[in-house]
Amino acid sequence: MNPVLQFDPAKERLIRVPESYFTQVLSAIDDHAIQKITLFSFWLLEIQERDPKYLTENDFLTQSAIQQAFKPQKSVSTEKNIRNALEKTVQAGILLQLKNIDENQSETIYFINSPKGRAAAAALANGDLKIEFHKHQPVRVQINKPNIFKLYEDHIGAITPMMAEFLQDAEEQYSVEWIRDAFEIAVAKNARNWRYIEAILKSWQEKGKDGESRQNTEKPWQKYLEGEYGDVES
Repeated sequence: MNPVLQFDPAKERLIRVPESYFTQVLSAIDDHAIQKITLFSFWLLEIQERDPKYLTENDFLTQSAIQQAFKPQKSVSTEKNIRNALEKTVQAGILLQLKNIDENQSETIYFINSPKGRAAAAALANGDLKIEFHKHQPVRVQINKPNIFKLYEDHIGAITPMMAEFLQDAEEQYSVEWIRDAFEIAVAKNARNWRYIEAILKSWQEKGKDGESRQNTEKPWQKYLEGEYGDVES
């Protein structure tokens, strides 16, 4: 048996999982492979920086954590185990699968089966949503990349429960790069406090990081991905 893991939310990236996973999926499906793929799907959607967010078969096949989770005990290969688990998850109705999106793209695409996921899948299938697949590489996990909690502890100090909520909200609202750059500016100016960093982030959100206005920049497909769980239900 593996040693007990010790979770540290203050130093780890937090992954959002819809409540319905616990109230519907866990209570209805006892297939461990499906449960693993479902949780890995939420994880991959959370850590990626695609625009819009989606999953590919290659995303699952190239992650070491997923490879380890589906490491074969018999003669079946790890890749085969992952493909089988993906297929079962699609058959269970948790993932939506699209193949052969266009003549130039043979990659298999997945969305979470939610209202937003169904809308995005339909928009992609009928041509209302376009994805430049050639620009998107498989999702890569950067384990050593400091998150907002680690940055705060390193440069400001201990995190109180109230501050942890503020930081979590900011991490959901701003990109990792913006947060890191804002901390670097604060440190360089010896303004080591959250209000200063938050002011930088809000300014970038309103005016653009390079000074350009961010008003009226909504893309047509964003209507499919907004709202609660917008990041995990794409």
